[in-house]
Amino acid sequence: MVRKISLSAKRIIEELRNSSDDPADAIIAEYQLRLRSSDDEATIVLVGHLIVENLINRVIRAKCKAPKTILGDVRVYTFAVKLQIIYAMGLLPEGIYKNIVRINKLRNKYAHNIEFDIDPNSMLINVDGKDLSFFDTVATPKKKKNINKEYIDFLCYITLLYLSDHLIKIGVDPRQLVENLN
Repeated sequence: MVRKISLSAKRIIEELRNSSDDPADAIIAEYQLRLRSSDDEATIVLVGHLIVENLINRVIRAKCKAPKTILGDVRVYTFAVKLQIIYAMGLLPEGIYKNIVRINKLRNKYAHNIEFDIDPNSMLINVDGKDLSFFDTVATPKKKKNINKEYIDFLCYITLLYLSDHLIKIGVDPRQLVENLN
């Protein structure tokens, strides 16, 4: 039974990837489908991080002279190093870079401590080049007890949306996520 659900979800994701004219829609659909029934903060940040990392890998494949060197050695070229490389090359605007750094910090925190509260003062999201408090964005937290989840979900969603749109501008198709997502 689990296998059947997995296969149909795979088909749905593939259809969404290929049916939309807007590549950002396909990435957001991928993110939402993978989280369709999860309220777990760690799962949300891990899925968001995984998709972001795969998009970063696409940039490296498309824009670096020696992508196999970078993508082939995960001990030397960690997520943070790959992110720094594409940022230093001018392939990411500062706002998207800041949001990705925030996602990576959250992922690292959840990797070492499954339950923790995020300091509300550190709940920042870069929107249109400006760091805003989560509480000042269009997102209004629905429940006080799920504020961590809502912040993480909104941060991942906004980051994936801006990142997908930016990748299109630099000539990288974000729809073709190939590593570890299927």
